[in-house]
Formats: sequence, C-alpha cells, structure tokens
Amino acid sequence: MMTEEQKIAARKESQRKYAEKNKAKIQEYRQQYMKDNAKELSDKRHEYYIAHKKESLDYRHKYYAEHKDAVYSVTKEWCKNNRVRRSNAAKEYRIRNPEKESAHLIVANAIKSGKLIKGPCYICGSTKRINCHHPDYNLPLDVIFLCPIHHSRLHKILKLIGG
Repeated sequence: MMTEEQKIAARKESQRKYAEKNKAKIQEYRQQYMKDNAKELSDKRHEYYIAHKKESLDYRHKYYAEHKDAVYSVTKEWCKNNRVRRSNAAKEYRIRNPEKESAHLIVANAIKSGKLIKGPCYICGSTKRINCHHPDYNLPLDVIFLCPIHHSRLHKILKLIGG
C-alpha cells in the first residue's frame, strides 16, 4: 500500500513525464489560451498590481539595486533590437504632445545657442545628466534643472496629486 507522500510523488513524476513528452503541445495550448484570454489576463495582472503596488515597487527597486548591471545590459540590448519600435513610439508621442515637443525644441535650441545655460540639480546640486523640467509648457524657457533621479521623483509626486 502506498503512503500519501508516495502517491503525490508518483503523480508529480507522471505529470513531469507527460510535460516532457508533450512540451510543444503544451506550449501551443498556453499561447492560444493567452491569446484568447488576453484582456482578462491583463485585467487580472492590473488588479493584482493595484492591490500590491507598494510591494511590487519595493521588489522592483530592490531587484534593480542588486542587479543594476544586468538590467542595464538587457535594456541596452532591447533598445538596440527595437530601434524602429522606439522611433515610432517617439513620433507618436510628438504628434500627441505638440506643445511639449515645441517647448523641448525651444529649450534645446536655447542651450545650443548659449541663451540658456544648464544649471546644477535644484535639489541635490548634481551636474551630471541634468534634465529640464517644465512646470508650464506655455512658458518654454521657464524650466527647473533636475538630475534624473529628482526629475523622476517629481513626476511621481505630480502624478499622485493629479498634477
């Protein structure tokens, strides 16, 4: 007579053998299922993310901090392999946001001509990779100089307060 643990082990072994034998069939089934239920699966992922937003963000920040080099190389590789996709997304963004595009161009030209000089980050004083933040796109040369970290944080805060 088999014990409960032996029955479970035998069942797992049987499932493993079936999966090994029918790998292509299972993969095809999974792909078809995902295609047929894309909206429902997307909604479930979104619900889970909303319910566990803080844990998800904490995990991503911790993972990125621990694997910064690997994440960078994967991102760089993805960007290299998806140039057309990125280019199309940038074009669509410019079409959707003409006032932002105009403000960005005015600032870029002002920096090139020397009419506007990039300053250090308004918050930490860093001078590396400075971004120009536009509080109001109708005033294109009225910018705040921020490092990427503080620029990103500012946008997160603005998103939270609805600004």
